[in-house]
Amino acid sequence: MKINRNDQIMIIGGDKRQYYLFRELDIRKYNVFSTMIPGLPDSDFIGLSSFIHTYILPIPYSKDKHIIYGDKCKITLDEFFYIVEDGVNIIGGGFDDKFIANCKKKNIQYYDLLKDNIYSRTNCIGTAESSISQAILNSPLNLSESSCLVTGFGKCGSEIAKLLKGFTKQITICERNKSKSSEIISLGYKHIYFSELKDCITEYKFIFNTVPSLVLTHSIIENACSDAVITDIASAPGGTDFEYCKVRDITANLYSSLPGRFSPKACALAMVLCIT
Repeated sequence: MKINRNDQIMIIGGDKRQYYLFRELDIRKYNVFSTMIPGLPDSDFIGLSSFIHTYILPIPYSKDKHIIYGDKCKITLDEFFYIVEDGVNIIGGGFDDKFIANCKKKNIQYYDLLKDNIYSRTNCIGTAESSISQAILNSPLNLSESSCLVTGFGKCGSEIAKLLKGFTKQITICERNKSKSSEIISLGYKHIYFSELKDCITEYKFIFNTVPSLVLTHSIIENACSDAVITDIASAPGGTDFEYCKVRDITANLYSSLPGRFSPKACALAMVLCIT
């Protein structure tokens, strides 16, 4: 979906990505308004609703499926769909079936940036770089030549593994999809299945989870090294038994919206490239 330079555009909520997106569009002379974005002036969301052609929501558009995502944002999704005019455009990320159904009721055109290859690539790079940096900060060990485990080999998992190659050759991918095993091995990684993880978890000092279901269970954590660091980037509540990690005094953290925290301008520039 491309925005028109003559359109009235409103950016709502979110994090620093939305801040930089506003700045970039403003510099390029688009008619852009902002509301409930830290560091930017609040335009009248309700008062301007009859003039707005395109709304740009955060990525993800909501974390609780009730309120539009953003520390400063107070707009519920019910309020949003009640106020916006029929036939507008909505750009954002992570749209689910309920959100899409609400769009269809009002003949709203929607575009999910997480399904755009350009944005998705930038988002994965930002996620991988920041997750590795957080792991380094939290570990008492050097990442260089340490043994690393990545659970899941989707877009983010594969990007993390690729960046880890610059530090170590000891990279293992735990992936349940048998069809990916040949690709994983051909890229120079060791491949294991989750059924093997309990017996070999003790080998790894740096563990990165990308699977959005409980895979690093109590019985697996029980065998992990006490000085291992677990960096979980899966959707909340993550894929790690964090409570048992506390019992074992193992450092384990769940991170969300990493690109929004550590590389917001890069993400904003990718968004601009996708929609202009």
